[in-house]
Amino acid sequence: MLGAVLSFACLTLACGPGGAQLDDEAGDSDTQGSDIGSDTDSADADAGESSTDGESSTDGESSTDGESESESTTAEDPNCPQSIFDLLEITDDTDLSTLACLRQAEWIYISGEFTDLSFLSTLETTVELELTETPNLTSLAGLDSLEEVEYLRLRGVPALVDLSGLPEDVEIYRLMVIGSNNDALESLAMPPGGAADWISFGGWGRPELEILTTASPAPRRLTISGADNLEDLEDVAACCLAQQADLDLTLTDNPKLTHLQGLEAFTELDRFMLYESLDTESLTGLQNLTHVGELTLSNGCTPNPEAKLATLTGLEQLEAVEVLTIMGQGGLESLDGLPTANIAVGSAEIAYNYWLEQELIDAWAAAAVPGMIGGCNNLNGPFCEGICPQ
Repeated sequence: MLGAVLSFACLTLACGPGGAQLDDEAGDSDTQGSDIGSDTDSADADAGESSTDGESSTDGESSTDGESESESTTAEDPNCPQSIFDLLEITDDTDLSTLACLRQAEWIYISGEFTDLSFLSTLETTVELELTETPNLTSLAGLDSLEEVEYLRLRGVPALVDLSGLPEDVEIYRLMVIGSNNDALESLAMPPGGAADWISFGGWGRPELEILTTASPAPRRLTISGADNLEDLEDVAACCLAQQADLDLTLTDNPKLTHLQGLEAFTELDRFMLYESLDTESLTGLQNLTHVGELTLSNGCTPNPEAKLATLTGLEQLEAVEVLTIMGQGGLESLDGLPTANIAVGSAEIAYNYWLEQELIDAWAAAAVPGMIGGCNNLNGPFCEGICPQ
């Protein structure tokens, strides 16, 4: 066995106060995000202009003929703040007049009978904007000044048809569609100025993802989790095949995707992550995949004996993978399907697969010769150190 072990990151989404984990993004690949600038509009003192004509004489006298002017700005009104760096919950009971000056906020959660968002017409930047249980909202009209939002989350907006109303130049880092109560949503077309290239579906209730084909531009990062009714991934191919080399696809706990059906058209991916997917029986949807930057098949550090993936059938065409992680596969007994010859592997971590013989891993490593391999907590294998919490 070769030395160093590729560490495995336990994946959470840290949006919102205190970085609380979201129920819709368990097993998400990572939570990278751009930082929102801290443009506080508290009073800036302008020193004005100062001119000095000074002559210093030998007797120590100096004369100064100068003028200084100072402009002072009015202090921020506590009853009409421009910046709020805490959770802002807006409901039907909120005094909306207190939001008339708001330009920057950290986390905004909106629920109620609102028909538009004009009470946030001065808002310029926010880390997170969540609309939850807003039954009368049909568009996002009213956000006239919005320039940047890191996370735009739609959770229970049954009358919302599309994302119209957003300013054309608004920058969105991640669009999240959560839950099954988004019945009227027909389009994910976004403003051209800074449209999100990361789209997440959590608890999606429909049997298809046809709405993905309306995403403009198409995402380069796609997360699908807890979609109990989703029957195939054909719409992912219809949406995103053109940029497959840059596509980051993460699937978590989608029980009907037993064979990853619908991904057969893909020959390369930037990253493919399969998490907490006990019902996945095979990887045949990946049967034409030849190149992938990072390939992760993980059920975490505690293998579940109910996991159905017994082999790696479906990976036969794989020619190159930079980072390979196979972890916590409670049903995995064989590496059949994973090529041993003519495959370039940068590094591999195969761990916590309690029914997978370590000698099978060692034999594969000897043939495939990955640049770095770690194998531990497999059947008859060494104990893991430093990968999972002890």
